[in-house]
Amino acid sequence: MRPASGKSAGRGRHGARWPCPAFADVNRLPADETVTIAWIWEPGEHNGTFRGNNPAFVTATAALETYWRDGVLRERTLIQGGRIERTLRELCSDDLGPGTSYRGRGLVWGLEFQDKERAAAVCRRAFENGLLIETSGPADEVVKLLPSLTISPAELEEGLEILTRSVREAG
Repeated sequence: MRPASGKSAGRGRHGARWPCPAFADVNRLPADETVTIAWIWEPGEHNGTFRGNNPAFVTATAALETYWRDGVLRERTLIQGGRIERTLRELCSDDLGPGTSYRGRGLVWGLEFQDKERAAAVCRRAFENGLLIETSGPADEVVKLLPSLTISPAELEEGLEILTRSVREAG
C-alpha cells in the first residue's frame, strides 16, 4: 500500500501525467483528499531508480530502531570522533610538511596533504600495516577515515595507531 495525493504525485515529472496508471483516478477526487493505492508489481518491477531497495529499507529500519532508540550510539560517535580529532591534530602538529591539515566530524574525517603522492603513500603503507583506507578529494590528496559506527574503542585505537605509524613511515 502506498499513500498518494493528487498534489504530491508529481504531474508531468515522469514523462506522463501520472507515474502509474492507477493514479489516473486521482483526477476525480478533491485536491486535498488522500488516496491509498495498492500497487501490485509484476516480477522484477519491485526495484528501480525511484523505488529503492527493499532489503536496504528493512535493514535501515532495523538499524534505526536498534541503534538510535536511545542516545548511546550518538554519544559513542561523538566520543570516538573526538579521539580521531585528537590523533589528527597531533599528527598535523608534527612537521608533516606545508599544507597538511585535517577536517571532519563524528566518524567522518580526512587528513589532507598538499602533495597527493604523500596521501597515496600513506594509504599504501597503511595497507601494508593492516589498515584499509583510501584517498579522496579532487586530486586524491585526502586520506579518508570512515570507521564503522559500531567500531569498538579498541578497534578504533588500533586503527589510529596504524594510521599514525603509516603517516610517519610514508615520510
